[in-house]
Amino acid sequence: MSRHVIIKNGIARIMDALEGADPLDEVARWHPDDQAQVTEAYAINEADIPAEYQFKDAWRKGARKPIETDMVAAADIQMDRIRKRRDAKLVKLDLDYMKADEAGDNATKDSIAQQKKKLRDLPETYDLSGHTSPGALKDDWPVEVS
Repeated sequence: MSRHVIIKNGIARIMDALEGADPLDEVARWHPDDQAQVTEAYAINEADIPAEYQFKDAWRKGARKPIETDMVAAADIQMDRIRKRRDAKLVKLDLDYMKADEAGDNATKDSIAQQKKKLRDLPETYDLSGHTSPGALKDDWPVEVS
């Protein structure tokens, strides 16, 4: 097997092909709508494939490497991951708030309300733009959702 990069809708994807096969021959078997979205295909070495697969939707044809990670798109993906974890915490806090409400515990309700506000504000207040590598970005989690 050989590995190839397929550029489809501007996103770089990895495709396996039989050794010596032309990747465009494989693309020719795809649905015409998918074929039309492919702008380029080229071979890639295993070592040139980025390790951070969670950011594969941010892979682009690189200027210096066969595939590079678009860090702006990767930051959006990381923020979506943070939102999912945040949403789970908000659900738990909703239950805790209802329990405190039933118990008439206003101090706990106020504390939970503050926590929930911080969590809801995270996408606007947490800055992921300073990262220069996907490895550093994937490890960046706000304390509120860690």
